Amino acid sequence: MRISQGRWRNDQGLVLTEGEVNSSKVTLVLYFWSTDQETASTAYDDLRKQFPNAQIAGCSTGGEIIHDLILNDSVVYTAIEFEKGYVKMVVENFIQGSDCCQIGQNITKALDQEDLKGVFVLSDGLSVNGSELVSGFDALSKRKIPVTGGLAGDQDRFKQTWVSANGHPLSHQVVGIGFYGKDLSYHHGSYDGWEVFGPERIVTTSQGNVLYELDGKPALELYKKYLGPEADHLPASALLFPLAIWDGDKKDEMLVRTILSVNEEEQSMTFAGDIPTGYTAQLMWGKIDAIVEAAGRAAEKVSSIVLPEAQNQCSIVISCIGRKILMGQRVIQEVDTVSKVLGAKNKKIGFYSYGEIAPHALSDKCELHNKTMAITTFAEK
Repeated sequence: MRISQGRWRNDQGLVLTEGEVNSSKVTLVLYFWSTDQETASTAYDDLRKQFPNAQIAGCSTGGEIIHDLILNDSVVYTAIEFEKGYVKMVVENFIQGSDCCQIGQNITKALDQEDLKGVFVLSDGLSVNGSELVSGFDALSKRKIPVTGGLAGDQDRFKQTWVSANGHPLSHQVVGIGFYGKDLSYHHGSYDGWEVFGPERIVTTSQGNVLYELDGKPALELYKKYLGPEADHLPASALLFPLAIWDGDKKDEMLVRTILSVNEEEQSMTFAGDIPTGYTAQLMWGKIDAIVEAAGRAAEKVSSIVLPEAQNQCSIVISCIGRKILMGQRVIQEVDTVSKVLGAKNKKIGFYSYGEIAPHALSDKCELHNKTMAITTFAEK
């Protein structure tokens, strides 16, 4: 497996920063951007000219990751030339209100075959119900085939997100990429590092990803009570105080949910993933050192199982926009930590997302995560 990486610049086009490949033999190109859609479309055109036979996919972001750098308002790419393995890509377009679980099932059906090692997914970050989407991958989870990826971002604007799949970027789109081959290794690691605080409460009224009541009381009212002065900065301050949820006594399988918006009239809160009625919920907050440590743990999990003899490895590093906002200028620490753990022969690219897709550390079931560092690493023998 050979890998090259670079950036796209307005005045120079594609600029190679590391590695060499045979452009005509490149199998897969991933690119990420936080520029406008027109710029991303121009970058796609240049990538298609440079890599005519590749499957090309990407998405808009809350910031790009390449090597050990975090960039904004840029376009970054990585090109992979497999020697033995191969990829297959499938695209699902949808409209508001579509059955997102069915989208996941359609991707599963299109990609599932005997030598499948893993599936990487990029999705619109605002129009899709991420929890329903990942539930469509249950058949793969039961076969222990990891599904990883992320939801597209839009910096911290939360207005519109874009996905590219062998074409110019579009909204309302999900792309799934299957990785195949007996000599291909596909692994993952994910941790969040956030801590719970305050009382545990029961979700008494919810619908999908909208939370109405906790313990029979208006959810937003309770949320404001425990935020104190930070409640004056809603909805922006909500990114700093996510919600932990879990089913019954399975607190060790908790998921983190990011608040996207609040409705003062309904006293409700809308989250990036579902909040099932009957689940237990508890507020969370983050300490920067603990969050950075969690990023390192995600990298350690991947590095402990990826092929040690592989000369070239590629890691897709996806972290949450909420982590970036909390850490501010210290955000580079989590990428630096990941880079040091994975090592120089591991080529890194990624982005800050509106949701992370990865198997749960305990159940292996594909889940939508928030506030999490999720790393996907693949290599060939």
